[in-house]
This record gives sequence, structure tokens and C-alpha cells, in this order.
Amino acid sequence: MQKAVDAVISIVYGDRLGGTTPEDRENSAKGLLKEMFGERAKGETLEELAATASQRWVRSQYQLADFQPGATGMVFTAKEAFELFGLKMMIEALDKGAAAFPRCLEIGDTIKATREARGWTQEYVALQTALSLETIVDVEGSKKQLSMNVLKIICDELGLDARTIGM
Repeated sequence: MQKAVDAVISIVYGDRLGGTTPEDRENSAKGLLKEMFGERAKGETLEELAATASQRWVRSQYQLADFQPGATGMVFTAKEAFELFGLKMMIEALDKGAAAFPRCLEIGDTIKATREARGWTQEYVALQTALSLETIVDVEGSKKQLSMNVLKIICDELGLDARTIGM
């Protein structure tokens, strides 16, 4: 597990290693890894820990967080979250309660550009997805937060990946 611990220490502490002992940094990193992947995760590397992890993660339109009962959004295994979002974002989510996607406001622009590139009207997308025209207009205008289910329906129709749009 030392390789994984070293990777976490590198991201969390970087060049700011003053003020903490090596044991404190190592214990902190091990604690983060347990939170990130769960108690039963096994392995030497982050990839091995992620592959054997029991922890789940959830993505909303705007952020990634560790899964809590009652959470809504798109649920990922720790392996999927690690592969899609990376260690740094997962650490930020644990540290702050959630990690915001840096380009989340571009979701509407991406959907609109893809629709227009296909030569489709908003009415056509609404008809194909069984969503209201008002919903399509709101999504493209980034006027309201939408559920991950609605985002997935639109992305599937347009050939976009709802898991990574806005990242």
C-alpha cells in the first residue's frame, strides 16, 4: 500500500511538508485511502485499491461526492470514480464534502453545440427524448440544475458521455 500512500501524500502535501511528521502524513494518507476506497480494499497501488474497493461515489450535474444514503445522481464504484475523475478530485470531495467540476457551466453549451452540429432543432431533441421543449431550452441555457437522469437521456440521444460532460 506504500505506493498508494505516497501518491496521496504527494497530492495532499505537495511541497508543503513542513509542520507535520512523516508518521502524521502517512497516517493521514492511510485514513484518506480508507475513506476513499473502504475498509476491505486491498493492494499496493491506487489502481489495485480502487479495483477491490467497496466505497461508492455519486456525481451530480455540478460535483462529485462520496456516496451517502439518499444521495441522488449518477452512482459510480470507486474504480470508476478513480478512472474518470482522478485521485485529486476524490481527495477534494472527501476534504470539502464535494468537489466541483471546473467546467460544469459549459454543459448547456456542449449540448447545444452538439445538437446544432447534427442539424437538429430543440423541438426534435425534445421529441426524441420525450422531454419538454422547455426542458431542452433550459438545459442549453444553463438556466436550472437538472437531474442526472435528464442529463443522461439528453446525452444518450446526442452521443455524449453523461459521466464526464462538464469536466
